Amino acid sequence: MNSRRDTEIQLHDIPSNGSALRNWSQTLLKILNELSDDDLKIMKYDLKNNEEYRIPVSSIERTDNRVDLADLMLKRWGKRQSVLNIRDLMKKIPHNDDVMINLFTPVLEEIGETW
Repeated sequence: MNSRRDTEIQLHDIPSNGSALRNWSQTLLKILNELSDDDLKIMKYDLKNNEEYRIPVSSIERTDNRVDLADLMLKRWGKRQSVLNIRDLMKKIPHNDDVMINLFTPVLEEIGETW
């Protein structure tokens, strides 16, 4: 007999249309947590100094932690654009390892993009 928790886990593991993008905020936090402190500094530097990303320097400087930074990026860019911008930032750092690629792959496939 399955417990409710077992059922929830099984249902969670079943892919559904739109689930990767819908869960992007959690994936983004996982991505940011994969970064070393130095990598995070590099990313923030790029955010401050690249007009393509259009996030005010003062907003970036007010982010004290990864959760605040993720929230700022999602509010500023929205889900789809944040996927693309973060992917590009990871390539610049560079942070192209298998863990990072595996985190990105489902959402990139869902929006018709590649690594």
